[in-house]
Amino acid sequence: MRRSKSPGKWSLPAVILSAVFATALLAYGGFILWDVMHKNDKGRPIVVTETGGNGNFRAMLEVPDENIPLSTIDKSCLTKDENGYKIYTENGEKTSLTGIDVSKWNGTIDWKKVRGSGIEFVMIRLGNSKLNSGDITLDPMFKEYMEGALEAGLKVGVYYYTQAITKEEAVAEAEFCIKNLEDYYVTFPVVFDTERYDGSGRADNLDNALRTEIARSFMDRIKEAGYTPAIYMNTSWSLMNIDLKDLTEYDHWYAYYGDDLYWPYRFTMWQYTEKAQIPGIEGNVDLNISFVDYSK
Repeated sequence: MRRSKSPGKWSLPAVILSAVFATALLAYGGFILWDVMHKNDKGRPIVVTETGGNGNFRAMLEVPDENIPLSTIDKSCLTKDENGYKIYTENGEKTSLTGIDVSKWNGTIDWKKVRGSGIEFVMIRLGNSKLNSGDITLDPMFKEYMEGALEAGLKVGVYYYTQAITKEEAVAEAEFCIKNLEDYYVTFPVVFDTERYDGSGRADNLDNALRTEIARSFMDRIKEAGYTPAIYMNTSWSLMNIDLKDLTEYDHWYAYYGDDLYWPYRFTMWQYTEKAQIPGIEGNVDLNISFVDYSK
């Protein structure tokens, strides 16, 4: 009778093959883990509470790109007024403007109370494109906000939340903005709002070069129509998902929630909190400082 081999003993070839297989499996697993981490680092959802970036971004900015214009803002000139709003003073005089940005989520607004609280300008969401289809839509509160803000004597600009994945779609978004601004006196920028949604947005994973060209196409058309174009971005999106060096001729509306303003590049407006309490608006609202009076 033939004796079977002991189940606890392997032949040398079997051991070698098993070791090779295990090594290959570990290497593949390590690659997958690195890939996931790499994608999460570059493509994690950009949400309001993450606009400040992290230490890695600070390290990236220690030696700024010489191809991108640097900020001339002197942080020592930033103080707060009697309302608690950030202001910028030069030679003892306030040279900045205080503003908010709003969309349908802010509900009904008493614009006279807003103006009376020291707010000087407002950025209103004109509309957005659908996450999956790219269909262009008007913010349902746009007209009411525009009329109320202008009647209250506020300076007004607008922003459009994009989901364009081609230059042609970006131009269509710009045309939509231009058409809906015909009846209003807009002195502040018309802003291209490019952000990552949560990975499910149709524009979330565009190539950086293409996203940059899309932004340029929108802003070029806005400029042709006689408005001031600008782009809205936060730290991580600016550094990792668009080529700022190719958009140096456009103004930048920068979102960063903190007092340690370490962003080295030029920007003209700063969205510095999402939790402001403003008379006339129920709930929290985004608060901004503009270093440029676009109405002049």
